[in-house]
Amino acid sequence: MRLRKKRMLPCSGEDRELQESRRTFRMKKQQRGGVETKCASSHAAAAGWTAINWKKCERRVRKLQARIVKAQKERRWDRVKALQHLLVTSFEAKALAVKRVTSNKGKRTAGVDKVRWTTPASKLKAIKSLKRRGYRPKPLKRVFIEKSNGKKRPLGIPTMQDRAAGDSNHARQGDAGIIPDGSRTGNRDNG
Repeated sequence: MRLRKKRMLPCSGEDRELQESRRTFRMKKQQRGGVETKCASSHAAAAGWTAINWKKCERRVRKLQARIVKAQKERRWDRVKALQHLLVTSFEAKALAVKRVTSNKGKRTAGVDKVRWTTPASKLKAIKSLKRRGYRPKPLKRVFIEKSNGKKRPLGIPTMQDRAAGDSNHARQGDAGIIPDGSRTGNRDNG
């Protein structure tokens, strides 16, 4: 589809800005197929951390994982890649990743950036901050813990951001980790 350029009459600067913004809005609407979309993340974030329906999130993530497994079995690699992208960028997967990181025993341990997600507001901010593009993991915090024989061994503690990013990547792997009925298989790659 080719867009025709409309001739614009000379007008004041304010009118030009208004016409320009309308034109870009129309172009974006055409790119989306004429459908007005509502961003799922902003909608759910407005409701608050405590208002998130976790069963619904788990169900949606599980369904996407089942679709990934099915596409893998059918050897439809383009479909697998598209579904993985859909899963990793979904609000539900990000919310579950942040929930897993903030509800385990290591939730009180900060990484090198000394950031902990303890309040509902900080957890929502964390969901918004999880992005695929431009993500670079921070260095590990090095701690030495004592062994039973009296010697010490090193332990690397990642930041909360890195933990959540790693968790959402495991969710993306489809059949490696969680199978559609929700039980763990125990055969995760690299982990």
